[in-house]
Amino acid sequence: MLASHAVTPASNVLLVSSAGAPGYKGKPYMSHAASFIADCIGPDVEEILCIPYARPMHRTPEQQTKRIQEGLQSLGRRIVNIDRFDDKPQAVLNAQAILVGGGNTAILNNTLHRLGLVEPIREVTAAGTPYIGSSAGSVVAGDLQTTNDFPVVDLSEDPDGRIITSGLRLFPFNVNAHHPPEPPANTLVNRFLLGVHNWIGQRLNITRHGESRPGRIFEFHGYHDQPVLALREGAMALYRGGRLVITGVNTALLYVKGAEAPIELAIGEDITFLLR
Repeated sequence: MLASHAVTPASNVLLVSSAGAPGYKGKPYMSHAASFIADCIGPDVEEILCIPYARPMHRTPEQQTKRIQEGLQSLGRRIVNIDRFDDKPQAVLNAQAILVGGGNTAILNNTLHRLGLVEPIREVTAAGTPYIGSSAGSVVAGDLQTTNDFPVVDLSEDPDGRIITSGLRLFPFNVNAHHPPEPPANTLVNRFLLGVHNWIGQRLNITRHGESRPGRIFEFHGYHDQPVLALREGAMALYRGGRLVITGVNTALLYVKGAEAPIELAIGEDITFLLR
């Protein structure tokens, strides 16, 4: 359980669910988050250190950094790939702000541990360096058990040979990104459409029988106590000035162990109580 492990609280963090958002189709990569990133880092940050090790669709760190640079041009800040530095832990310690991009959470966490970046990130974020996570970069702010990603690489091992599922542990809760939207309202039209959908699925043998996202989080709470902050596409959570608030362009959900249903979180809702 996370409660039994050390958590190093950060002081200035933006958790972004995804690089895209509803209503932003065809827009530049991460552009929906630009104004919220500006709020997080403030006016004095001139350079952001990009940690692009989640390797979405096998893109190289340089390719992924370029996508982020192009999508966030409106910020007017330099975005620098950490791969340009020989001493990567020191680059973290010197950073004005840190952006950890999305992709595969297992690949990202493996690389953070292998390169010795976990403790430097925890150290500087606790001291006030802004941290922006997108998708996998948000998930690793907690622990990995609530990621949606396949463990396509071996998870890191600690010196005693134990598998590491711990992320950065900046907060005492877990994050689930890309949470799907709620089912349509229970109206006559929607019931008819759902019936047609199920009928076609049965005829073509493509009906889905796997667990739902809420079901998987319920399974998680069978073994762990920490709450799960589930961010829908476009949803974000900003921690600044001692307050943790839902922001972005979509709403979120909070899953609490033992609760019958998740709690709906509106944009602007204060969830600082999760840090106590």
